[in-house]
Amino acid sequence: MAKAAQIICLNDGTIYRTQAEAAAALGVHESTVSKAVTGKTRTINDKIYRRYTKDTPPTAEELEEMRRQASAEILGL
Repeated sequence: MAKAAQIICLNDGTIYRTQAEAAAALGVHESTVSKAVTGKTRTINDKIYRRYTKDTPPTAEELEEMRRQASAEILGL
């Protein structure tokens, strides 16, 4: 069985183990998290979220690169 992707907040680096955990912590429905991590909506509570599959937290440089990529996606670049 494949490991479920974690959810990461690109603004502060918080990692949630599951989409359900992220939804509960953020006080939103799981579908809202799903839309945010796939880019269908831009943010949740003014923060950017994406799926995260690594076993270790990202370095500051990796997190910054992920932010740049997400910003480019949001801006349509």
